[in-house]
Amino acid sequence: MPSDRRTFLRHAAALGLLGPVAAAWACGEGDPRFAGEGSTPPSVPDGDPAARPALAPGGAGTVHLLAPTATLPVAYLSRAHMRVYLDPPYRDWAEHRLAAYVSITTGLWRIPRPDDDPRVPIVPGDELREFEVVDLGLWDPGMTPTEGDVRLRLGSPVPVRIELSCVPLLTGDAWVSAAPVIVQRRDGPAGEGGREDFLGVGTGTRHPDPLCGAAGETVRLLTWACPTGDDESGTPS
Repeated sequence: MPSDRRTFLRHAAALGLLGPVAAAWACGEGDPRFAGEGSTPPSVPDGDPAARPALAPGGAGTVHLLAPTATLPVAYLSRAHMRVYLDPPYRDWAEHRLAAYVSITTGLWRIPRPDDDPRVPIVPGDELREFEVVDLGLWDPGMTPTEGDVRLRLGSPVPVRIELSCVPLLTGDAWVSAAPVIVQRRDGPAGEGGREDFLGVGTGTRHPDPLCGAAGETVRLLTWACPTGDDESGTPS
């Protein structure tokens, strides 16, 4: 199943992941892969989506700060499915950015986890670190990310400030307050590329009331961000 922009736009639009730029792309005004548009969370009220994020409950005491991208990534590593969804022209570049070792016998990619020592080789058969590589066309843009997932994008890194002053969950049954979070995301102009990881960026409090006045529970905040030290750039070839 080939990965093309029509398939992505139909699927993402149906899931509500695209903002106003979708109409322009549908009219043929540029390829979304190189459009350089920022992340546009769905159904975000009252202003700038980056400043007022859409929040979704995650598992095990976590809250997801949603950051669906309006541009198609060139690769997506899913730890839930143990797959790398890959746009074939970017294979070599993605292999390098994920620090993957390709098994000659199985074709699987052995990819270290963020806390691994890169000097220690991965043992064949390691179920937590061996990934099947499939075409990006099989990737579901509505897939719920798992902590440790990686997406490779062609934008340059820019800082994003996320305000979390009593923001409602999309489920409508709780509100989250926390100090502002500042992350780097690859929402800048195309031409440079690199990774964004779905990772923890701090903690907040989940409240049962819209004023965030009642006592609540502590939750971990997860979102897409450039990992610390991922400052390598350059146009993939």
